[in-house]
Amino acid sequence: MTFTHSLFTTGKRWLGAGLLCASTSVTPFSQAEPVSIGVIGDSLSAEYYGDYDPDGLLLSLVESFGMGSLNTTTDCNGGNFGSNIISALLDGIMPLVPMVTNFPSRNWVQQLVLNRSDDVYFGPLTNDPYLYGEPRLRGHEYNFARVSGTALAPGLGGHEMQQQLDGILPYIQNDEIDIVFVMIGSNDLAARQLKQQSFCDSSWDSFEDQFINTIFSGIDEMMNAGADKILVGLVPLGTAAGVADGIVLQRINEINTRIISEAASRGLPTLDAWRFNQNPDQMDPANGDLFIGPYRIPANSSANINDAIKPLTPGNSVLGACDTHGRCGTLQTTLQFAATDGLHPGTVPQGYIANEIIKAFNQHFGLAINVLSDDEILEAGGTFVPEPGKLS
Repeated sequence: MTFTHSLFTTGKRWLGAGLLCASTSVTPFSQAEPVSIGVIGDSLSAEYYGDYDPDGLLLSLVESFGMGSLNTTTDCNGGNFGSNIISALLDGIMPLVPMVTNFPSRNWVQQLVLNRSDDVYFGPLTNDPYLYGEPRLRGHEYNFARVSGTALAPGLGGHEMQQQLDGILPYIQNDEIDIVFVMIGSNDLAARQLKQQSFCDSSWDSFEDQFINTIFSGIDEMMNAGADKILVGLVPLGTAAGVADGIVLQRINEINTRIISEAASRGLPTLDAWRFNQNPDQMDPANGDLFIGPYRIPANSSANINDAIKPLTPGNSVLGACDTHGRCGTLQTTLQFAATDGLHPGTVPQGYIANEIIKAFNQHFGLAINVLSDDEILEAGGTFVPEPGKLS
């Protein structure tokens, strides 16, 4: 599976939006205790663990009916009768598949919980997959981000933004959440690609208007409920369907321009969470490789679950991120761009995303949270180097 950036091929889904974001004036608050953060989003923000083995049924279903074997729309032509069958399969089957991300990696929420718990709070943690129910299987109580989450329904599995809104609004009304971070929409475009729907005809115009209106009507609901500090994330320049060039890239940029405008009209700041890709000290502009500490991480690299270890591996004194099967990250799994599914960003890009979010919180909401160091990001994934032949 290949995902293409407008400037270089990276082989990955999540790339920066490449736009200047709105700068607004929001009244800061003093940080006498950790700031409570609520999250609306998709699998970039949904925490990396679940009940199902990503090497088994789940991954095969996602690849068969979602990404790997389907043609996608990359120009102004819509699909044909065959695409209607694909749409029916996606809409009928994907809602039945428990969508989870279960990797020996940590996403941005988990890294902030691990390293900045004195500064931010995402609510209590549960490992009981039945406690919350939809749209979450497990994780922190204020993080409503859902794997395959979309703004519109049915999207990819029907896990639309409205479900997340229904969950977060009572917390906002009860003043339990200080800041809301909203970043959703990439999967809406992926669903349109996978269903081979046009990005150019009148149906696109209707889709784009509905997409923007849905996101910001939800934001208006949260503001009316009392949320006055909302950070709005832009749509990354790439989708789970793997195309980020031509008309698709153009449409993403147009959507982001509208997101910036709509947010500014409400006095809300926006964020390109992949803004670090413009920093040559963190990403090579020639090919998309990442830099961290002394390491270069190839843009097309993915972690291999066979490089993960059991917690009791001899000499493993520093425990990295672990999946629910007790397979824990090593330096080998950490120094990869993508997690073990080859799709979602691994610990290092997620750590850089965490830092962009920290910087936005500091700039717009008057906080003073230190960004994560390279060592903290690496250790969040795992830095243990096992002896050859002793991975388990």
